[in-house]
Amino acid sequence: MNPDLPARYEATFMLLPAGESITCRVSETQYRALALGMTGTLQVQGSRFVSFVPA
Repeated sequence: MNPDLPARYEATFMLLPAGESITCRVSETQYRALALGMTGTLQVQGSRFVSFVPA
């Protein structure tokens, strides 16, 4: 990891019931609020992450 470059955070969401996945860039704060296996409502605009509200 190059300390001169800004960190880039991505999260992969599994869309149910289809089982498809989508990977979005998120902020560090958004990334840290996520945990493996969380369920909730994902909102995207095109391929841009808008929000994730845990269930």
